[in-house]
Amino acid sequence: MVPETSFQRYLLTLRILFSLILCAAIAYYVDKSIHWQVMWDTSIMHYVNFLMAHGLAPYRDIIDINLPGSYFMEGLAMHIFGGGDLGWRLYDYTLLLILIASLIVIAWPYDWFAGLFAGTFFLLIHASNGPLDAGQREQLMITLIVAAYALLFTSMRFRKPLLLLPFGVLLGIAASL
Repeated sequence: MVPETSFQRYLLTLRILFSLILCAAIAYYVDKSIHWQVMWDTSIMHYVNFLMAHGLAPYRDIIDINLPGSYFMEGLAMHIFGGGDLGWRLYDYTLLLILIASLIVIAWPYDWFAGLFAGTFFLLIHASNGPLDAGQREQLMITLIVAAYALLFTSMRFRKPLLLLPFGVLLGIAASL
């Protein structure tokens, strides 16, 4: 066993310090954005899902040019988190948490901190757009793709071919958005 040098302890201390700063940035984002309202495309997709629940069919009765996966995933999110403002914020936070966790899984063999940094950096860029882009389909798509690749890399690292099934499903859903 190699003894730990003072430089390695210094790097570990820095990594922990920067991780705490990144977690503080995430907490600050949650605190400042919890009150954001549903707006922009999200309100339209909520209305389309409302119309679909009341018997109207997209592309025939509802004139909207989104792909079927958009309606499915928005409806699923509304059933899980609710259609209100707070529910949509929780959906947005869940997507960001899945994205950060997936990036950490991808970067794990080399340096988990890189995944945390990349995920937090994405979160801060996402937050800079304000409530207009909260919970958008693009965010869902990138989360599905990154989570799929995290499953792919995990499958290859641990030689678990069964994890390739959810990889394909997640990429298929992302393609249908």
